[in-house]
Amino acid sequence: PLRSETVGAGPTIVLLHGYAMQPDTYLPMARLLADRARVVIPHILALPGRWTFDHALDCLELTLDELEVERVSLLGHSFGGGIELGLAARSPDRIVECVFSDTLGVSREFGLAREALSDPLADLRLATPAAVSAFFRSWVTHPIQCAASALWAFTSDRSEAAEICVMAGIPCHVLWAEHDRIFPRDHGRLLALVHLLRLVDMT
Repeated sequence: PLRSETVGAGPTIVLLHGYAMQPDTYLPMARLLADRARVVIPHILALPGRWTFDHALDCLELTLDELEVERVSLLGHSFGGGIELGLAARSPDRIVECVFSDTLGVSREFGLAREALSDPLADLRLATPAAVSAFFRSWVTHPIQCAASALWAFTSDRSEAAEICVMAGIPCHVLWAEHDRIFPRDHGRLLALVHLLRLVDMT
């Protein structure tokens, strides 16, 4: 099971953090939900052993088992949305609903890497101080996991997982920021419309 931050009580929401983020980065948002739900934020980079996508899903399932969670809502931000798709596709009967926030699309996107590296100072200006701090802490404490997870994010195709979620009838919501430089709004439309995620909330 993964080390996690947990706040609140009630139905469980698992919040899957963005690339190279830390669970504590999301605590302010989790506390907003704490009066109506138990929010669990696993550290999806701090896996025991080598980081692989399947190993990450194994550890997440063990985390849910340890928490005795039978049914769960998933909220995935950025990189975490790709993990969310995989977890939902692997265990659809366990998922109440999925929320994808500025998340990885469903296909290989090396263009995202080029965009992210084209103007890193502009990316930093969009990030909060807490996010910048988390990014550097993650790379200092888990450099191999950060590199391996980045390679997975930019080379894996998530369309099959999206189709499984659709066929399973999992309610899905897509939320997108207006000025996301790395994940343009069109990526959100593609995720929501082309791959038929059933319930769409565009912001």
